[in-house]
Order: sequence, then C-alpha cells, then structure tokens
Amino acid sequence: MRHRIRAPLAALAVALFVACSSTGGEVPRGGTLGKPTASNGFVSNAQVPGLVIAEARWSPGQKFDGLDVLDEEQLIAVFVKIGLPSKSADEQDVQLTPEQMEFRLQLQDGTVLDAISPESAVKGDEKLTTALVDKALQHGFLKLSGGVKEGFVYFKLRPKDDFEVDGRDVVHVAGGGVRRELDLSRSLLSFQLTRGGQSTPFFIGVAR
Repeated sequence: MRHRIRAPLAALAVALFVACSSTGGEVPRGGTLGKPTASNGFVSNAQVPGLVIAEARWSPGQKFDGLDVLDEEQLIAVFVKIGLPSKSADEQDVQLTPEQMEFRLQLQDGTVLDAISPESAVKGDEKLTTALVDKALQHGFLKLSGGVKEGFVYFKLRPKDDFEVDGRDVVHVAGGGVRRELDLSRSLLSFQLTRGGQSTPFFIGVAR
C-alpha cells in the first residue's frame, strides 16, 4: 500500500494518533500507561507522487558487531529504503545526503528524536562504530534506471535518564513519575528530500 501525508496534516495525524492511543481515563500520579493496542500505527511505506518511494522498519534485538544496540546503547536503528518510482515527473536523479535530510523519529507518546551520525552514536568502541558506519544509509544518487538506496538511520534515546530499556521493552518516564510503555514499531519517521531546488517533507510509519 502506498500513501502520502501532506505536511499540514502531519501534525494533526500525530496528535490524533497519540490521543487515540490513550488507554482512557485519568492516569494517577506515578502510574503506568501500557502500550496502546487499538491503533495499528502509521503506514510503513509511502510515496510522494513523481518524487520517491520509501519504507522504514525496526527490528527488536537488532545487533551490530554482536551487540544489541537498543538494550546496551539506547540506540534505535531504523532501516530505510528509498527509491524512485518507475515513472517520474522529470528526468532528474535525486542525490541523497543523509545528514542534510533532517531525519526525525516521533515516538508513540510524541517525543521527537533527531537522527545522529553513526560516528557519534557510541563512544569508546571502534569496532561497533565501524559496524554502524558500514550499515548506515549512504550518500549517493537515486537513478531512474532502477535500484534503491538502503541502510540504517540512528536515533539515541535522550535524555538517557528519562528512558528505561529492557531488551525490546522501552519505558519513557515522564513528569510526575508517569511511566509510558512504548512500541517503537508504531513510531513515525520524517525527513526532507530536495529535488530541483524544492524541499519536500516525507512521513512514513516504522514497522517491524
């Protein structure tokens, strides 16, 4: 299924998603909000007509150099595929420059995380850093002749003390001691893509 969300509707969609995800009723101080079950999240693949097609996925227990980076480093690794549709509005190739694409990950409770470079994702572990760099979304051109660019985009749970991670389970400790259980596969990924001098926002759900 292909779908697009126009920029003016994105904030409304997120607000409705967060609101509808509530378990209902007033949460007592220091209480816990469980993972929403009524919502299926956002669509995990999308298309801007005449521009690009893309999808995003997150896998529990994702390992790099044998290390579960979410559990050990509070690092969310989202796998992204981006390509050109078979019929494009013009004949221009699209150049991908990940650090200029303003990747952001909006979690289930509305928390927004900015992407970080693989070089700065961890400290003091050269082998792990090398593995993150090797598997990251790379620079390059999307060509009408076919093929896609794919790789990981990284997000760090910050502030660190506001999140608890146990395996694939993530809890956001909010103000007043309220704890919110999060399902990362129901997050929203956004980025900007520039083509022909025009920047277009892109929104896709993260699926498993």
